[in-house]
Amino acid sequence: KKHQANPQAHPLDLEWEEELVESVGGPAEWDTGLLLLIPARLGLDSFNADYVTTVAHYFSFPQSVGCLGGRVRGARWFYGAVSDGSKVFGLDPHTVQAAPKSRQALINGRMATAIELSDDYLRSCHTTYHEVLMLPKMDPSIALGFYCKDQADLEQLFASVETYQKENSGQPSIFAVEDAAPSYASPADSGMVSSGLMDDDAPFDEGPGGDSENEDDFVML
Repeated sequence: KKHQANPQAHPLDLEWEEELVESVGGPAEWDTGLLLLIPARLGLDSFNADYVTTVAHYFSFPQSVGCLGGRVRGARWFYGAVSDGSKVFGLDPHTVQAAPKSRQALINGRMATAIELSDDYLRSCHTTYHEVLMLPKMDPSIALGFYCKDQADLEQLFASVETYQKENSGQPSIFAVEDAAPSYASPADSGMVSSGLMDDDAPFDEGPGGDSENEDDFVML
């Protein structure tokens, strides 16, 4: 069996989960860290100001690796924020960097390619000029990033999110943590069917020429 060859589990390997739990008598240890990226759209056309403080607070979690976002045709990686959510600090991931020099060297008795990381090259990888953006001016499409080195780290992250939401119940949550995935195969809400929202035979309200008078009208299901 798989667990006999490797008694540790990858955090995303669902095929091993039941077999491993039975073999070790409890949750299996991870053999690698987990980079968790949570995409979210916090508004329709603009960033919803109700989420600003929550997004800024997530940067304070020890598992946070920042946030992907920015503006249309101007994506940035943001690594920090002012606590009130007024500003975020980021870097441009599209900056072109020259590759370091390499040379052939004897390593552990064998010839191999060694990378020369000189002090000058390492200094060129850093900058003293970070970009500052007003968080409410960001595009509403973002992706929050968290790195968890083990399961305890992941559970601490979830506990931190839950604690923050309890202490700030008046602010909307960006994401929720559940013990099981929702059943997407469940039957549709009967109220939606009876109202005609999901009735294939229900006519569309069309204006002159058969086109909708307002192209922005839509229904989210």
